[in-house]
Amino acid sequence: MAIALAAAAFLTGCGSSASASQRLSRCVEAGRDSTGGNALPVSNEAWRAFIRRACRESEREHKLSSSGDVSTADAKDIARRHPEVVYPLCEDVELQTRDQLEPDAAKYVPPRRLRRLGHHLCDVVLSSAGGFDAGQLKGAKANALSRRHPELLAPYCLAGAQAAYDKERRHVFTRRDLHKVMQTVCTKAVRLGYIRPTGGNNTAAVRSLAERETLRAIRRGEIHPLPAS
Repeated sequence: MAIALAAAAFLTGCGSSASASQRLSRCVEAGRDSTGGNALPVSNEAWRAFIRRACRESEREHKLSSSGDVSTADAKDIARRHPEVVYPLCEDVELQTRDQLEPDAAKYVPPRRLRRLGHHLCDVVLSSAGGFDAGQLKGAKANALSRRHPELLAPYCLAGAQAAYDKERRHVFTRRDLHKVMQTVCTKAVRLGYIRPTGGNNTAAVRSLAERETLRAIRRGEIHPLPAS
């Protein structure tokens, strides 16, 4: 993923022999012009929030050197020890994922949940062996990350199921029972690669999985069909 690389690329070149406030100001100003190299599809607002946090933490740890550099190793170390520095970037990634949903589904992933997902994404990526891979959110590597951590993508699948429930003319299950079985379905579908962050979802496989899990839950007495009206 590009998150820590973005931190490293941006922080390199920040700093001077000036006062702390001057170093911090210059660091922020330099960062505003460095978005072209961060390799992350994030908003300017998220990028600036990251810059402010990264500069403050670098200054606090005396990493803004008199030569105007912060080593790549130091930048990576800051990101790993203080993932909250890069949380704005991960939150924005999750926001963009939610925005791909239909509006009636997006409402089931509220802002507070988005922030938690974003924080978890950062924590997972920065603690993984591939945390400094700029391709971590692209292609096969993004799919592999989701399969290892289906909790990152399953909430969006579940939001779609909730929206579909709202449109049903007659409900077969209570919303609680639907949530219970679809939580399992969505988690397994992501882990099995039926639902992928890069698209190309296997809708037929997800539908078949949902049917099997629903029948299994009924047999176990975990969910109960509503009486026909």
